[in-house]
Amino acid sequence: CYTITLGELYFTQGNMTSNFYCVPIREIRPELLPPPIPVDWVFPPNNGKIDAMKIFFRWETIPNANYYYLQVDKNPDFSSPILDITTDKNIYNSKKIFSNGVYYWRIRPDYSLIWSQTRKFQIIDTVIRKRGLRDGVDSGGAITYHRFKERESDTTFAESIYCFVGGGRRNFYCYSVNQDSWFQLDFSPMYQNNGSSITSSYQSSDPIRKQQLLAIFGRTRIPPYPRHWIYSIIRNKWAPWSEIPENLGPGASITFDWQNNRDDGYLVIGDNRPNFYVNRDPFFEEISSSEQSLTTNKKTKILFNSQGITFSYYCEIPSYGEISVYNLYGKKIKRLFNGKMEKGEYQLIWNKGDEKGKKVSSGIYFITINTKEKRERIKVIIK
Repeated sequence: CYTITLGELYFTQGNMTSNFYCVPIREIRPELLPPPIPVDWVFPPNNGKIDAMKIFFRWETIPNANYYYLQVDKNPDFSSPILDITTDKNIYNSKKIFSNGVYYWRIRPDYSLIWSQTRKFQIIDTVIRKRGLRDGVDSGGAITYHRFKERESDTTFAESIYCFVGGGRRNFYCYSVNQDSWFQLDFSPMYQNNGSSITSSYQSSDPIRKQQLLAIFGRTRIPPYPRHWIYSIIRNKWAPWSEIPENLGPGASITFDWQNNRDDGYLVIGDNRPNFYVNRDPFFEEISSSEQSLTTNKKTKILFNSQGITFSYYCEIPSYGEISVYNLYGKKIKRLFNGKMEKGEYQLIWNKGDEKGKKVSSGIYFITINTKEKRERIKVIIK
């Protein structure tokens, strides 16, 4: 059959692990299926490529066979079989989950010591383990997908995954699909207890709402606290929106409806309760972007001046590291530093140019710090 890639499913494992996975989602087009399959067909076919994790094996019926031996191995000499079973049928549904890679298989009837021909197949595009988070994900953890274009004329999107780690913590992360890297953002405004959830409004037709995330926080300890919050991606800031009449528990979830004129948020509250709420027209008010400097933490600063952008960074632990500038789509624009960092303050100037000295266009850029001890990303807007 013929397959078309529809997209990718991203998920975290939970249970306080930092594992992060991706599964390509495919669609079968029935109109392109091959002619009717013969009664006695073989699967997986020799040299076949299969996009599945759990597969079955089928082979030709052998006359007078009471049962069959089946072996599957990653080695063509079958020195370490990962499947070595007997069955009275010429089909076997494996319970084993096959990871990506090349496999070999063969069968023989019970009355013979001679194996069939060795067939080879390859598992592709199954669960792909991506770069893990810096923290384990626990109850109250949640992720959402977001994408946007810097300009409507752009042909590609900047794609990201935003993540709560849960476990009563406030750590908040962004995964850049283009860079295959996680970056820690400012802490969430409330603790991510069981019942927390986050969703993106990237499909909104409103240019401001396209850059918003809507979040809820479960099991708030102090009832008057607002539990509906909006996160502005452009501003990297949180703002409270509304209180929810009831506390949130396990199973609470929120999503956007971008098909109406208000982009409402819809909410179930969890804890085996049927109550359902609508958050009308959540909107993060635009804040003036006239600041000429920003502080990302106590020891990291960005200053805008006539020379360009001055970047001050304090290295606490000696380490090899790199400081680079990336554009919105994950392309490296300029390397500012690469080498061993001794303890102390570093001051670098980015003249808003690329490696060839050409001035970059207006838009959003990220200055990234990558060392053995930490990874930090700072957003800057070039006008």
